[in-house]
Amino acid sequence: MRRRFIVWAILLLSLTILVISVLAAPQTKAPLATQTIQMSWTRGDNYYGPNFIHLESSCPSNTDGKCFCSMDFKAVKSKEFADYIESFGARKVPVTFEVVYDPDGQVAGALLLEVGDWSRDKFPANDTLLARGARFYREQHTPPANQKVKFRSPGDCFAQLKTDETPSWVDRSPHKSGFVQVNGIQLQYLDWGGQGKTLLFLAGLGNNAHIFDDLAPKFTSRFRVLAMTRRGFGVSDKPATGYDIETRVADLLGFLDALRVQRVILVGHSIAGDELTAFAAAHPVRVDKLIYLDAAVDRSQDPEAKEIRTGKEPPGAPSIPKEALVSVDAYLRHFHKEFSDVWSPAFEANLRDGILIRPDGSVERRTPDHVYRAIRKGSFLASLDYGSVKPPTLSFYFDPSTVTDAKRQKQLTDQVDRDIALIKKSGPQIQVEQIPGAGHYLFIDHLDEVVTKMNIFLEGSD
Repeated sequence: MRRRFIVWAILLLSLTILVISVLAAPQTKAPLATQTIQMSWTRGDNYYGPNFIHLESSCPSNTDGKCFCSMDFKAVKSKEFADYIESFGARKVPVTFEVVYDPDGQVAGALLLEVGDWSRDKFPANDTLLARGARFYREQHTPPANQKVKFRSPGDCFAQLKTDETPSWVDRSPHKSGFVQVNGIQLQYLDWGGQGKTLLFLAGLGNNAHIFDDLAPKFTSRFRVLAMTRRGFGVSDKPATGYDIETRVADLLGFLDALRVQRVILVGHSIAGDELTAFAAAHPVRVDKLIYLDAAVDRSQDPEAKEIRTGKEPPGAPSIPKEALVSVDAYLRHFHKEFSDVWSPAFEANLRDGILIRPDGSVERRTPDHVYRAIRKGSFLASLDYGSVKPPTLSFYFDPSTVTDAKRQKQLTDQVDRDIALIKKSGPQIQVEQIPGAGHYLFIDHLDEVVTKMNIFLEGSD
């Protein structure tokens, strides 16, 4: 009898330990997603005092009853900005939010990006304007101006404001979004988490950090994985100047310093290769390895570079027909037709992050035309020394045979051959990979092959 009791006691204890261990085990958090939307809001009565922005929006016509939605934002220390908000009065102004959604499409939070013509670059330093709270009210429940209100989740607002701007699509890539203050501007970055050395992705011209939404998560088991959106693109600040290669390198250095990253593995696509090359030359002790995604290119002999050196302005942003700007769907359809071979969740997230949605549902490109010109000019005039590329380096190149025009194919084949020969002069630490059938966005159209070759190259880095 006693032996049976001991057996049962041991079984019960084992079961208890098992249950506790399951409950105590860290739960995998579902990925959050973000969407930038723009709505017309008015300044509301401030229930919390002068240290908060309080905004209100009337209910749309498809919501029953008279009501409004209020959003309350973290303390703003700038009197100039407070005066600007005060000047609204009852006037409606466009307000842009980055809204954070959970996997079920419910709002988890909101970040204020723009109010009228006051954008993030004008916000006081160290003021991250996160929604402290928000609430949806019916008219009969509107509190008096002197009554403090217990605000709840910003989801209370956006769950009620069912407009055409409420997104049915969310970014499922498992990253967090953040900002750092660098060289007087705010740079946005995505963080997929992970442990180990830092792997930082840099996008090509016209793209932002979301272009790596599918690629970046493949490496979190061995590395801490980040992607930075350079100045001028996505929701990073867009100052009038600072697009030369030296300033872009300084931005990258400031970004790493802000996140306390001492050594980094840099991965760059397209024009980001110029930043990788210049950064490795200027700050060799900060670089562990380099990976070029069709990015190690000698632009000095490009006809456009010769024209720029004679004083001719480079082209701006690629033109978009007016009919593609009437709505988000029209915009996406236009680019799907242009880039059907690389269409993916990452490519769509990248496009969505690059536009503003006006109150009437039409869209506009976030990046001004002059930024494209300045970036191109900065790269084509840069003096890049590929002989200084000394870290272990993996350089991918696209396959020119994918181009159907025979003359253009020959030109591109010769150019790629020259680029490969140039970077190989740096030494035996250079590894070149040319994937058959791969296009310029080879990390999308040949994702698995790129991941495999990157993992082999990165062996021993973790």
